[in-house]
Amino acid sequence: MNGPRDNLKLIRLLADPGWAYGREIILSAAMYGHQHRHWALYVERDFDPARPLRGEVDGAIAQTTSSTLARRLAALDLPVVNISGRVANVPLPSVLPDDHAAGRLAAEHLLERGFTHFGYAAIPGHAYSDRRLAGFAAAAGEAGFDVATYGLSPDEHVDKKGGRGKKGKTDSGEKASEERRREYWLAEQPKPLGLMACNDNRARQFVNACQRIGLRVPEDVALVGVDNDPLQCQTAGLPLSSVDLNCAKIGYEAARLLDSLFAGEAPPQQPLLIAPAGVVSRRSSDVMAIEDLDVLKAMQFIRDHATKPIGVEHVLAQVPLSRRALELRFRQAIGRGVHAQIRRMRIRHAQRLLIESDLAVGRIAELCGFTEPYYFSIAFRRETGMTPRAYRQQQRCG
Repeated sequence: MNGPRDNLKLIRLLADPGWAYGREIILSAAMYGHQHRHWALYVERDFDPARPLRGEVDGAIAQTTSSTLARRLAALDLPVVNISGRVANVPLPSVLPDDHAAGRLAAEHLLERGFTHFGYAAIPGHAYSDRRLAGFAAAAGEAGFDVATYGLSPDEHVDKKGGRGKKGKTDSGEKASEERRREYWLAEQPKPLGLMACNDNRARQFVNACQRIGLRVPEDVALVGVDNDPLQCQTAGLPLSSVDLNCAKIGYEAARLLDSLFAGEAPPQQPLLIAPAGVVSRRSSDVMAIEDLDVLKAMQFIRDHATKPIGVEHVLAQVPLSRRALELRFRQAIGRGVHAQIRRMRIRHAQRLLIESDLAVGRIAELCGFTEPYYFSIAFRRETGMTPRAYRQQQRCG
């Protein structure tokens, strides 16, 4: 006769619930366990890689924040799924954020606001930071712009394709305190600066540095972090814009992968990458860095009215320009035409509604300014590479 333990899986969650990344993954992994399996989950926040896992355990989902921990977990005779991108080439099945895509999203967010000067605040030795930088630099480079970097080793630089190389000189603030080095670096950058930080905590540090040396956020330095951690984003002096990594899906897919390992399936050879949900725009990047005042006025009108059934003629009514002149100046300022900008703003709004609501696709099309769901689907596929329904399914758990 089977006992109660025969059907129960004991799962250790080695994750930090003090940060939104770990907390959301824990909750969504628990949701998978409740929906699909008889799992008992135990959260262990402060774990020591040299100490065996406490108690009986059938498997684990772990933030492998060091090479030592990764090797320790890989040596265990039980299924383990890694959910941390801090260490490169972890010898475990992994479910991770698509960090390159997160970097590209942040760059596109700042490019849409007219920035031509870009910076990136890295954390040396963190692999996810390098990947986000590569995506950010690649997107900025495709638009013709370089990225100044803070936090690499003193003799490194990043080219327009996101590649890294030697620059042959040291940082002038290398011997100063970390706090002062941030201030020196910010003061040296051309303004206005569109700055991506590799995570929200790093973004907070740069908000504080800007305030200490009298730089305005977002007028002088517009900031975008990563993680969309409510505590970090809402307590930074002003609300922080941030890339939402879709941690709920990461946790759910990590639990699904662990379940497949329990069933004897072969682990994937490459990490499963989860696309970010998008940029959550808040005050720290709520600015238009466009010198052409007519284009700026037109862009502000589009931002405020894109979800209404407006066309190029409505934008033209806001500025004393011919259609040809406005199109030319739009392309010079942001690299795309007026109609393309209206469409992009509508699709960005639709992406958020697809993720955050259960509204039918037809209703979302209407709310985003499209007169026909068919044309909405065509525009959405052109902008994102997938249908609205496929996008919703990809971004959600299950």
